[in-house]
Amino acid sequence: MINFFRKIRKQLADDNKPIKYFRYAVGEIVLVMIGILLALQVNNWNEGKKLERNQTLILNGLVQSINNDLNIYENVYEERLERKRRAIDTLIYFIGNDIKISDSIFMSYFGDVDFDIGVRYDSGPYDALKSTGLNQIKNDSLREKIVRAYDFSLPLYMEFSNVPVKEFSPLIMELESHIIESRVVRNRRGESEIYDYPSINNALKSPILVKILKLENIKYNNFKRRLESMKRIQRDLKSKILSELENS
Repeated sequence: MINFFRKIRKQLADDNKPIKYFRYAVGEIVLVMIGILLALQVNNWNEGKKLERNQTLILNGLVQSINNDLNIYENVYEERLERKRRAIDTLIYFIGNDIKISDSIFMSYFGDVDFDIGVRYDSGPYDALKSTGLNQIKNDSLREKIVRAYDFSLPLYMEFSNVPVKEFSPLIMELESHIIESRVVRNRRGESEIYDYPSINNALKSPILVKILKLENIKYNNFKRRLESMKRIQRDLKSKILSELENS
């Protein structure tokens, strides 16, 4: 196309027709500009598609991360919490009804009562998003919700869920030392192992056990509430992300 206009321009110049030459020169400039604009538009279109693909990958990564967290919450944390709840309720029932149980049964329930869980969530995909630029999420409302969830809400609830553990653990350990003792015994294979046993007769009648159960119950209720809040936040965020993916 450019060579074609050059030939016309040369011919007009040779024929001494300046007005027509000027018109063709302007036309050539306009065509070049149009070509540049089209090239820029194609480049912008390609960049836009690239950004859309990046956003899709990022959002799918966040959804997968949330699914993994929810799976752990429901199949690991909640199962362990349920064991803790049953153990607390069972020991309270034994105490309230003055039921005698063997040391082995007592320690089995007491082990579940004493079990703590440190809640976590996967922030890997969000950390990767922050390092490459939050502006990759085009939807302002969704971007704000993602930032709020991972920079504020989830860290806050995670910290709140672990506060009673940090506050009560030293006290509970001190109380346990008055009713539980460790002994070195030989197992069936003749190997020496350390086991915990009640250090007093009928530990169910000890007021110290009641104090321990009360503190563990507070820990349980706090953890359960915080975990439900984290699940609600992540489910809501997942719903918003899936909606964005469907509309993109």
